[in-house]
Amino acid sequence: AGAAGVVGGLGAQAAAALGALGLSFTLALSGGDELAAMAAESVPLQDAFASPQPVVLEFYGRDCAQCRESSARMHAVERAHPEVSWVMVDARDEKNRPLWEKLGVDEIPHFSFLDASKTLRATEIGAISSGQAEAGIEAIVAGG
Repeated sequence: AGAAGVVGGLGAQAAAALGALGLSFTLALSGGDELAAMAAESVPLQDAFASPQPVVLEFYGRDCAQCRESSARMHAVERAHPEVSWVMVDARDEKNRPLWEKLGVDEIPHFSFLDASKTLRATEIGAISSGQAEAGIEAIVAGG
């Protein structure tokens, strides 16, 4: 509950300002794994924040074993929910530091579930189950 509103002030203007600072929110990966596919298909953060849709921010690292292990499950959940913008944020990229510091990301994988007003409604950490991801999405779709 205390986390709600942490990102509430971030809207299209803030996302544009982050973009103007040259922050990178996607990562082009080589290889055919699920994590690489998710990163390649990721909605750009600026677009997600400008959209009226709820947002899932997935903080990951290319070398993160738990991120790779959960990627097939999360990709299936992402594909099942076109009403949500899913953004892959490379937590190892220093350019993304302002965002992950603002959201208190200190372990990956880390999932931040933001409602349509871009207010943080739920957080999950670790290789979460499909059910945990679905519950986070339900909270932001129903709560938005």
